[in-house]
Amino acid sequence: MFLKLTLNPLFDQLMKRSKYFIKNMLRPKLKPYWSSNQSKFAAFSDDEYFLPSISQVKSMTGKYLQDLKPSTSLDCDDYSFIAKGMAAKYMRDVIQEDTSMCFGIVWAEFGWVSGFHAANWFVSDDLHFYWFEPQTNEVKPFSEISKNLRLLIA
Repeated sequence: MFLKLTLNPLFDQLMKRSKYFIKNMLRPKLKPYWSSNQSKFAAFSDDEYFLPSISQVKSMTGKYLQDLKPSTSLDCDDYSFIAKGMAAKYMRDVIQEDTSMCFGIVWAEFGWVSGFHAANWFVSDDLHFYWFEPQTNEVKPFSEISKNLRLLIA
């Protein structure tokens, strides 16, 4: 059993947000990108999410994804699901928190790759929305979305 020491109780409050807060923040930003002629789905399974800093996301990817080499047997959705699982492991092992990280899976068209693609997304502790490319361990700005957003799950 771990003893969790919080030096600043306000820190926990600032780093966590409810799914309603996150949904309300994302809805207007994502609305123009949802596919108009395909089915679409967005879901948040938990009531509260930990908002990571960009350095925490990079630390998580460096710690857990560094051994995941490009492979012909894995495609983009495999990588995005693995990264989502790694975020959960990072929360338990490093942050030592039961709350899920606000780090999810997305399927859309993006500026950094041609065609429909699976990647990850996260809302950072400074309340900015980012994409994460698990095949290259890169954080991408929101502006990299192109069109045809079909799936967003947390």
